Amino acid sequence: MFSCVVAGRLPLPPPQQIDETHAVFILENAEQINHVVVFMTGEQPFPPGYGATVHLQWPGEGAPQWQLLGCLRNTKPSAIFRIRDTKRQSGGQTAATLGISIETDDEIDRQLGNMSGSAAGGC
Repeated sequence: MFSCVVAGRLPLPPPQQIDETHAVFILENAEQINHVVVFMTGEQPFPPGYGATVHLQWPGEGAPQWQLLGCLRNTKPSAIFRIRDTKRQSGGQTAATLGISIETDDEIDRQLGNMSGSAAGGC
């Protein structure tokens, strides 16, 4: 249902399905990534009243936090997310996790309402 492309790289393999409403992509060498494109493949639309939030998680000590990047909906099936300015660990090669969570439109709107500035990407 979803795919992901990092500029200058081949498309990522299909996401790892965590459960019925959650999937993740692993972004290798994430410290070198400026933008990532996430999109619906067109195989299956969201049910009416649903969409997906897109999150990023950097590894770190303690429980890593998920950062909301934006969303996908049937009316907005793709988005480019800037991850260069998100918090990341310094040092060597880092694998970050890009998470997708299928949510109701109301829940997506609530989460996006908590984002600062125009980070919601017009969802």
